[in-house]
Amino acid sequence: GWGRWAGSTNGGEQVYSGSYAGQTMTGSWFYGAPRPALTGKTVTRVQFRVPDRLEVGSNNAAATMHVYAHTSQYRPGGDVGRTVGPFDVVLAAHQDPAWIDLPTSFGAVIAAGGGISIAGDPYIGLNGRRKDPDSGKLLIDWKI
Repeated sequence: GWGRWAGSTNGGEQVYSGSYAGQTMTGSWFYGAPRPALTGKTVTRVQFRVPDRLEVGSNNAAATMHVYAHTSQYRPGGDVGRTVGPFDVVLAAHQDPAWIDLPTSFGAVIAAGGGISIAGDPYIGLNGRRKDPDSGKLLIDWKI
């Protein structure tokens, strides 16, 4: 996460999506370099660990989080390039951390060095890596 609502001048603490106070926010998780071990493999399952929901926006009601795959290995100067998605996930009010399944089409983007992004309304916030080291953790199953 970054920007004035990220909770840290160095970024990485909280991740937001949606519109608030006239600002549009997006959040992303980055996984670094491409994974050659997945080259030529068929991804059979992609699991993503959604961190707990912050007490922002309409946290007393369910909200739809719009999840995308993006192509940035590391945080770019601006926003990431979203290529796959949106895949919509309904977050419960006061959502605790949970594992969700993402479409297997996310696997190829991740294998090529991409990451996961959230964008679009409603306004939501999630804990990032500094508050929850497992925020955005991925588990990818594959076969030859």
